[in-house]
Amino acid sequence: MQKINVTYEQLKKFMDKKKLRSQDKLVKKVKKILDKHGIMSIQRVAYLDYAKELHKKWWNFKGKTLNKEIKLIFLKWDERGLDKKILFKIAKLLKFKV
Repeated sequence: MQKINVTYEQLKKFMDKKKLRSQDKLVKKVKKILDKHGIMSIQRVAYLDYAKELHKKWWNFKGKTLNKEIKLIFLKWDERGLDKKILFKIAKLLKFKV
């Protein structure tokens, strides 16, 4: 097996790019859901922030901790008055159960 020399900075840069590409794909899918439900542009920001927050937690946590974080995020955005059905659909994109 060949040893690969990679610095921390190189690895971090690679992972950051990968996270951004993954987040960009998610945002495109969320926008399609929002279009389908006729969500106005002023409200889109909140739904996109919700999706990005879920995505960030997905990258940083696993298992029970991730499940708890997702429920907290859902409750936070539900309390802010976002449509529960749309929040569920966005969570489903990331294969989360709320």
